[in-house]
Amino acid sequence: MIRKVLADVGNLDLPYRKFSELCLQLYNTQNNWKVLADRLGLTSGDILLIDNCSTQHNLPAAEIVLRHWQRTSRHDSTTCQPCNLQNLRTILQDMGREDLLSLLQK
Repeated sequence: MIRKVLADVGNLDLPYRKFSELCLQLYNTQNNWKVLADRLGLTSGDILLIDNCSTQHNLPAAEIVLRHWQRTSRHDSTTCQPCNLQNLRTILQDMGREDLLSLLQK
């Protein structure tokens, strides 16, 4: 049986199914991905670019944001907060997304 696995797990270390569900929930709920992007320090120009790329390439914008965070935190730990599950949980809690916190607990 072929199993989908996150090709670039990064520091979040989430199974593919959970990562996908998290991205879809952030994308489909009141554009919460934009709040997440803002909390991670992305500019309004970055957010607009991600929005356009998301539409053009049919990808959830939240996935682009999380993957960007994974990559940039590896290369620039001085200006970017570390990409890890604890920091993600803190951000989601600040956003009032208890539903996503419980998703991460499962």
